[in-house]
Amino acid sequence: MNQLLTEMDGVTAQKLVFFIGATNRPDILDPALMRPGRLDSLIYIGLPDFESRISILKATLRKSPMDPDVDYEWLADRTEGFSGADLASICKQAGKTAIRRAITQERLAFERKEQKKKEAADAGVDYVSEEEVGEDIVPWITKEMLQKAMAVARRSVSKQDLERYMKYKRDMERRLGMDDDAPQANARVIGLDAENRHGGAAAPAAAAAAPQAAAGDAAPRTFNDAGAAGGDDDDDIYE
Repeated sequence: MNQLLTEMDGVTAQKLVFFIGATNRPDILDPALMRPGRLDSLIYIGLPDFESRISILKATLRKSPMDPDVDYEWLADRTEGFSGADLASICKQAGKTAIRRAITQERLAFERKEQKKKEAADAGVDYVSEEEVGEDIVPWITKEMLQKAMAVARRSVSKQDLERYMKYKRDMERRLGMDDDAPQANARVIGLDAENRHGGAAAPAAAAAAPQAAAGDAAPRTFNDAGAAGGDDDDDIYE
């Protein structure tokens, strides 16, 4: 801790240097980290709203062959309260289902070919390949596959977790003197309150169950200056 604080304070004047920290356990942070000039600002990253869930689904599936019938808004409407990691897990599960189905189709095609060879050998004639012109079977992801993945999906952040995070947020904002900039106490919280979108169904999330640890859960994040966390993972769901 002393070495980290020394690196943050520095021994010479520095400009355009920002220290950014992320945590989902702000209650155990050392108070020395939160002193002025260090991590003295707070940005709370909550669960994704409706528009954010659509963006996460599209980003996760952008490299995957998708059935044109897949409706991202329909999926986002039924995953309220899901974290980014939960949404990615649904997409990966659907991708695995698509791969298994494609493998099964290829195996059946191989077995049909072997059966024809056997029949030709039993008849005492030469087997003539049918020279199938079709392309390789592509594991398309369909709406049905995504629905099946949603049926067994679990939310990794429970309402109790969200309430605890909101308490951490309010306590840290008071400690950092950010009460004036903080949202009102009765502000809507994704995962705790219904989104009540215009024209939205706000259907209950599928198979909400006990929380489990997962990357991308809602968590307070601390910054020592204005900033945003982000990144682009180039790995597609088949890898």
